[in-house]
Amino acid sequence: MARFNADGSLDNGFATNGVSTTAFSSGDDYSRGLAIEPGGRIVAAGSTVGATPQSDFGLLRLMPDGTLDTGFDGDGQLTIDFFGATDGANAVLIQPDGRIVAAGVARNGSFFGLGLVRIVP
Repeated sequence: MARFNADGSLDNGFATNGVSTTAFSSGDDYSRGLAIEPGGRIVAAGSTVGATPQSDFGLLRLMPDGTLDTGFDGDGQLTIDFFGATDGANAVLIQPDGRIVAAGVARNGSFFGLGLVRIVP
């Protein structure tokens, strides 16, 4: 994730030289949705692939300065597995009460369906 100034240059006050990267596991991680909370914290949602070939929902929350918010699941990262098969979040939003909602796909081994989570941070 990167934050830019109005002139298009990287905002050096965000993370490290304007860029924040977070690895969930040794596999591939993808962000597909982004939401900014009223206080400026950033929530990203997507998928993460760990030691198994199946992906899971992956969510992270950053502080306004681009550092991980360790108040979010203890380390700033949350992984959600629905049925032990392929899952991935495609969108995220912040409700007016501060709860986080992520939506995407969940597979039960045979079929894909809607994966939907509501997180009370």
